[in-house]
Amino acid sequence: MLHALFCDKLTLGESAFIISLAMVSGGLGAFLSIIFRMGKESIDCLAGKKLHELESMYRIIAGMLSALLASLLVRSEMFLPAFSKMNHIELSIIAIGFIAGMSERFAPSILSKLEKNKKIV
Repeated sequence: MLHALFCDKLTLGESAFIISLAMVSGGLGAFLSIIFRMGKESIDCLAGKKLHELESMYRIIAGMLSALLASLLVRSEMFLPAFSKMNHIELSIIAIGFIAGMSERFAPSILSKLEKNKKIV
């Protein structure tokens, strides 16, 4: 990992490791988002414990997938290309993963912006 922090180019294994760290970071961001919302949402007590557990688990998985999408788009310079020019792109990708995990609308908004920018031939 220290080698990846001081290299200009990442190898495939190091890139996969950084993207997996971004996904873990996205899961932590989604978990933090769930904690921040506790007590603010109206919860149906008749729905049962299992349904609420599944909803929380799916939010964390969605946060991880959002982090995966965001980190791949940043790495490929399709989204926020300024981050790919930084000295420590690894840290910025992990931070973007955390932000993507915290925001439920992050990945859908990225996809809609990319779709609007797509040129129809």
